[in-house]
Amino acid sequence: MSLHRFADDPADLFAALAGLLDPRPAWHADAACREHPELTWFPERGQDVAAARAVCAGCLVRAECEAAGMGQGHGIWGGLTERERRARRRSAGGARQAMPPRQCACCSAEIGPRATWCNLCVTYRSRFGVLPSADVIEKRRQRTMAQAS
Repeated sequence: MSLHRFADDPADLFAALAGLLDPRPAWHADAACREHPELTWFPERGQDVAAARAVCAGCLVRAECEAAGMGQGHGIWGGLTERERRARRRSAGGARQAMPPRQCACCSAEIGPRATWCNLCVTYRSRFGVLPSADVIEKRRQRTMAQAS
């Protein structure tokens, strides 16, 4: 940025610098709530939010505000309260995705999503104080394959 283009009016320079320092997204300039600072945009529990919702209903940047508000924990964003945003996040995620199967850290057998070792390795470790050796693991694999056929 060349400072020479601001030689006529220093206020232009300050406006440009303020624009660089302002972390707000561009859509904030078009938000209808800027014209209504008297309304409660960050209500306490039980406070009426109907007036704020009415302003949001006619806002040009409601969709952008709603999207930005999905990561916010408090306040009215895009006409939605904290509870409504939380419900939308839950429904948008749908059912919880199943965790992919994991493998035992010792023998690579398939185990549950929160386990570290399979039942054989846990039992072996609790009885003998060590994890099973490679030959014990191989015998288990052969037994499992024989049962599957």
